[in-house]
Amino acid sequence: MAIIVIVFCCYWPVINGGFLWDDNDFFINDVPEQPTTRLIHASDGLYGIWFSAEAVDYWPLTLSAFWVQWRCWGMEPQGYHLTNIALHAIGAILIWRVLSALRIPGAWLGALLFSVHPATVASVAWISELKNVLSLPLYACSLLCWIHFEDTQKKRWYGLALLTFFLALTAKASTVTLPLLLLGLACWRRGRICRQDYMRVVPFFLLSLAMGLVTLSLQHKATALLPVRPEGLASRILASGWVVWHYLLTALAPFRLSMVYPRWEVDPASLVAWFPLTALVALFALLWGYRRTTTGGPLLIALGYFVLSLAPVLGILSMSFHRYSLVSDHLQYLALPAITTLIATALVQWARNTRRRAVPLGIALSLIVVLSFLTFQRAEVFRSGKNLWRDTIQKNPTAVVAHVNFGVLLHDEGRFDEAVAHYEKALRIKVGSYEARSNLGLTL
Repeated sequence: MAIIVIVFCCYWPVINGGFLWDDNDFFINDVPEQPTTRLIHASDGLYGIWFSAEAVDYWPLTLSAFWVQWRCWGMEPQGYHLTNIALHAIGAILIWRVLSALRIPGAWLGALLFSVHPATVASVAWISELKNVLSLPLYACSLLCWIHFEDTQKKRWYGLALLTFFLALTAKASTVTLPLLLLGLACWRRGRICRQDYMRVVPFFLLSLAMGLVTLSLQHKATALLPVRPEGLASRILASGWVVWHYLLTALAPFRLSMVYPRWEVDPASLVAWFPLTALVALFALLWGYRRTTTGGPLLIALGYFVLSLAPVLGILSMSFHRYSLVSDHLQYLALPAITTLIATALVQWARNTRRRAVPLGIALSLIVVLSFLTFQRAEVFRSGKNLWRDTIQKNPTAVVAHVNFGVLLHDEGRFDEAVAHYEKALRIKVGSYEARSNLGLTL
């Protein structure tokens, strides 16, 4: 109950917020170029959502949820925001239950820290990211059912684990990593992976393979029309190290978060480009050497889950968001519980092993207060498009999409001179920006 109350308090600013950015693609832009909107609006849209490749991405459960919500809320964003906030709170509670089932110290604190972490705001306050806040509870539920199956050997828990995993995949395909996590759990709990463990996860792998192929096919179709990653494979592999360190930094020090971060140019010919990935591999090697210690083991498990959950979004494969940046807060939503749980476990173990328990307890309370305050502040930024793009421009003045979108909002208010200034700024940053040039022409 406490988690639910705290979450709604932290996200109070966005309850009466509006639609942001590509929310329009789901609810407003009912044009041939946006078939997703047509499917959500159509009375028979559910069939097309599940059994056609008409939508840009294959998230049938997420789009079905939008289809239902459209009939409940229409163009009133409050209902969509309340749904996202509620799902986020449910996800945090299920994380707590999973951690408790695994007997991990600090389970409730880890879930609470996740629920109030400001990096989650981009998933909760942005209506389009329903896929994140819907897939995480299903992912956690599948894990919980799997743990119950292993503990009881009752087949109904296995069936429920498989069903909820399928639903998680249909909410967002980045949950494909669950089968690897299940094998990791077997190794962690029993010290080895036996043939029976492999056989049990085969159906999970088959579901992952099927959803992965569908997603890759649709992503290829989408990015073929508008290429988003000109870099070669070597650059992409090296950039994955940069991505992991960025997410670790924002997880541990969530300050100056931005909707769009600067887009790195990772040149394999530069020695500097190799450092982040090399350092990451070295860190894993070090932790592997100390895996049997009380510190090295938990660190290896937490970091392993963190990187595993990020694997689909590390940038080896192209994503539409890569045209703006290689990283985004909403892309680390599934991985973030690893870091908050690690911090919570460390604090609880410290409290158990010291006579001065007030110190770790005070740090835990301070973390909750500070993170909640930062999340409340960040939620205020997501209250409106103007707040969001103004904040993005302040933190990343080179974000072309921020200048263009802010210009559109200024244009809608009749502030044409200011809109023109932002379009011209976008064109100075990226001469070939079609959106900036088109909007500038319409304004002039």
